[in-house]
Amino acid sequence: IILFTNYDETFNYYKEIISDIFGDDVCCYFNKNMTVDELELAAYRFQNEKKYRILLSDQSGGEGRNFQHADCIIHIDIPWSANDLEQRIGRLDRIGREKNKKVISVLSYSKSTIEEELFNILTNEEMETAVPGIFAAGDVRKKTIRQVVTAASDGAIAAQSAFHYIKQR
Repeated sequence: IILFTNYDETFNYYKEIISDIFGDDVCCYFNKNMTVDELELAAYRFQNEKKYRILLSDQSGGEGRNFQHADCIIHIDIPWSANDLEQRIGRLDRIGREKNKKVISVLSYSKSTIEEELFNILTNEEMETAVPGIFAAGDVRKKTIRQVVTAASDGAIAAQSAFHYIKQR
């Protein structure tokens, strides 16, 4: 799984949470503040060592890297440029990827935001969109009252649904 964000504060927040939950033996980090050697080691570990199953990256991992072995990309935030979004997806959708292996993208956004207007995504209870293999998390289901806990739960459901989708393929 690759998690992408464009913001330093968001990156640091997720890094702390991931480290607290999983420890440092499951996740690699890819950030513009790292040295070239640290970036190369993180990329190598994510690509070659099975225990490193998560890569948290800022925009510096969005171009020029080959992560085609990854199953899923989670967009913590959505870049303003469609080209940047395509570059993120392109890290997985590359030459060398198994032909029948789909790229799973999980998008997260809230109602009444620009992101909602950009994507206008509705989901079912499994957080599946109308596009096979695309799952969404956030305020995308019609409900009278939305809470942060519900949005976080939707993210977990989307991740679990994406996992089952990949497993069935």
